[in-house]
Amino acid sequence: MSEVYSDDAPLKSGHQQLQAGQRLSQARFVLKSELFRTSESSVYWLAQDRDEDNEVILCFPPEAFCRDTSLLEVLLQRLTEWLDSTEQSWHTILHIDPHSKPYPFIVILTESCDSLKDLLLTSDHSRTWEDVEPCIEKVLQHLVKIHFAGHVHGRLSNDNIRFTKENEVIFLGPQIDRIVLQILQENSESPLPRSWNLHSSPESIQSGDCHQADEVYSIASILLECIRHVGIHVQLPKHCELEGKVRFGNLLVPKSFKQGLMDALDDDVARRPSTALRLSALLGFGITDSVETYEESFQQTYVPNASERTRIFIRTLLQPKVMGALILMISIVLIGWLIVDWNQNLILKEQKQARQDLSQSLALNVRDSIPSDLN
Repeated sequence: MSEVYSDDAPLKSGHQQLQAGQRLSQARFVLKSELFRTSESSVYWLAQDRDEDNEVILCFPPEAFCRDTSLLEVLLQRLTEWLDSTEQSWHTILHIDPHSKPYPFIVILTESCDSLKDLLLTSDHSRTWEDVEPCIEKVLQHLVKIHFAGHVHGRLSNDNIRFTKENEVIFLGPQIDRIVLQILQENSESPLPRSWNLHSSPESIQSGDCHQADEVYSIASILLECIRHVGIHVQLPKHCELEGKVRFGNLLVPKSFKQGLMDALDDDVARRPSTALRLSALLGFGITDSVETYEESFQQTYVPNASERTRIFIRTLLQPKVMGALILMISIVLIGWLIVDWNQNLILKEQKQARQDLSQSLALNVRDSIPSDLN
């Protein structure tokens, strides 16, 4: 599908006409700095909105959408339909300029902020689990909130999970990158590169959709990658207590945290936590208390639904110790049943023999009591 993307084209090859200080849309927006690029070469820039005198983020779709106007029309149609069906407080998309030169862009209302990657992966000093834990907890708390409100971002990554100056979490550009990827896939003659779906669940890759359970898988994959990279860049403490902890490089994390991530990334869908709240519990975070002010419903302790209870029950049965105990219990019951059945058969056999003996004895007695002259 060379007309849409090229496997040999480096990410930096796209949008070469963009540069800091450049003015777009009749000089309303002034580009300040490039924030990040997605795997399919969408690019996000921090810009100054001169009309509103505030910072915004501009999202430029891949250049394939600039070369093929039909792709751009499909993108605008689907994005507009989604915007009409959701509240602006969630998506914060202000404006779409499909006619801007040199590239069309989408305006996202936000402020200058740091990505999760910047906070966790670029550190000039030694970090510990205690330094990393609050960031991860905030990300999970935000995911719980948006899922509770019925939203999904659609394509989370290390770059679009961001922290504001007030240390609040935002998920930048919800649905934009997912819709872009869907359109590219629909117009491709071969599967898209696997690296473009690095954090997507197998089910999401196959269907092209993203549900809350798929996003739980994505956040676990992102956190696992972050923790591994942090472990490479930090120093191992001189005095460390390994009890109840495991190492990611030089970073010590609780065993329950690692096990929770592994459960969320299990190949068996039934073994994965299906909700962000369930994942946070597996990772050892008390997210329920943190979101009580968001909605009164969060004041209740997490209660799994019927489907989740079934998955938990199956996971429990499949644990080696539980499975061994279950097999032992079934064996004992079976052996006991065989013993009881054998005893019952023995008793019945003895009773039958006793009746036969009694019948023979009665027959002999009757014959002996008959006078001989009658014989």
